[in-house]
Amino acid sequence: MAPFPHSAGAAAALMGFVMMVAAALVGFWIGASYDGTMLPLAFTVCAASLASALVAFTVVRRHGDVAAHG
Repeated sequence: MAPFPHSAGAAAALMGFVMMVAAALVGFWIGASYDGTMLPLAFTVCAASLASALVAFTVVRRHGDVAAHG
């Protein structure tokens, strides 16, 4: 946010919107795949964790600190 202080509010609003859309999609997915067990929730949490780790080890490692590019 430091390089673009005039856009901080828009960035925060966009991030909040993206998080709410992702939460709604995950909620719909878990509701649709619910079979009476906790497996859909466990598999969804596992998939989200693996996706997060993949992004951390590829995109973040390749680009490093975003603030350094400003």
